[in-house]
Amino acid sequence: MIKHLLVIPFLLLGTLLAAQCISGDCRNGVGTYKYPSGARYTGHFQDGEIHGIGVCYYTDGSKYQGEWVNRYPDGRGTKTYSDGTTRTGMWKKGRPVDTEGNVLEEYIARKQEESTDDGTNIQSGCLAGDCKNGPGTYAYPDGSKYDGNFSNGKFQGDGVFTFANGDVYQGSFKNNYPDGHG
Repeated sequence: MIKHLLVIPFLLLGTLLAAQCISGDCRNGVGTYKYPSGARYTGHFQDGEIHGIGVCYYTDGSKYQGEWVNRYPDGRGTKTYSDGTTRTGMWKKGRPVDTEGNVLEEYIARKQEESTDDGTNIQSGCLAGDCKNGPGTYAYPDGSKYDGNFSNGKFQGDGVFTFANGDVYQGSFKNNYPDGHG
């Protein structure tokens, strides 16, 4: 009986990390994907990644609508922040860029320092290392974070995923999913 009770948390963890496609085709088509945090993306998918035209509604009340490449805002789009301000223009790997492709660092710094409703500051995107191929740290707008190895922009090998609610999965990952017991 106790052995079965110990297995339940791992099964629930796998469910939380698994894709939560709530409608459509979130593999290769158009669908709606709901994150464990409550954030929701509706739009195009390619090989299981957000890729194409779509809109993501974040839990802090902000949204991004436009072009996406490998789960990042990339191309032309509009970010509407929770305070109602907007930025329309070009984006590269989730960051605003000017017409020549240079990252607008001062804009990023200003927006990253703004507080959320509960008074905490949340940074998102690749925070450290190489989130494409190598060790790195990637944070999501909801406060969840992955720290570990990446391959082709996906969680691969040893890593730690910390959920926005503080729960932690530490173990092996394969193609963005837990691989093993952790």
